[in-house]
Amino acid sequence: MNIQEKKELRNQLLKGLYDWNEQSAGRPKQITVSMPMTEDEKKNHLAYEYIRDKSYIDYSSKASTLFFAKITAYGIDKIEEELQ
Repeated sequence: MNIQEKKELRNQLLKGLYDWNEQSAGRPKQITVSMPMTEDEKKNHLAYEYIRDKSYIDYSSKASTLFFAKITAYGIDKIEEELQ
């Protein structure tokens, strides 16, 4: 995966959490992964961790195969700035 593809994946996941936030009245999105993780799950997990480290989302593990992701106000502002 090249740098541009990584950026696109991060933006896609963040936009997905933005949409989820609107649809779910602000509840976190549950993300279930397999053990061991597939290659796609690994890529998504790394992307979620990156956007968490940028403070765009809260991303936490509740079990080895269960994660919760929720967009922050900072992440919402980022998406809405891009949509203008």
